[in-house]
Amino acid sequence: MIEDGAVSLESLVENCHKLLEKFHYSWEMMPLVLVILNYAGSDLEEASRKIDEGKMIINEYARKHNLNIFDGHELRNSTRQYGL
Repeated sequence: MIEDGAVSLESLVENCHKLLEKFHYSWEMMPLVLVILNYAGSDLEEASRKIDEGKMIINEYARKHNLNIFDGHELRNSTRQYGL
């Protein structure tokens, strides 16, 4: 039996799947999305806001520190010339 205010596991997993589809995340992201959704009380809108907020923070940090997720998180040398 589920206590008042508690969310069923089935509901969490279903809402997690919706978020994975919404953000085009792979199944490997499911544990992280499930934790975010759990902390949001299975509220899809709140979980979406938290995910968007996290993405904005990561993007701002990467921009400030000239990082690129595709180069191994190393600092890029803006004067580096490729092909030379």
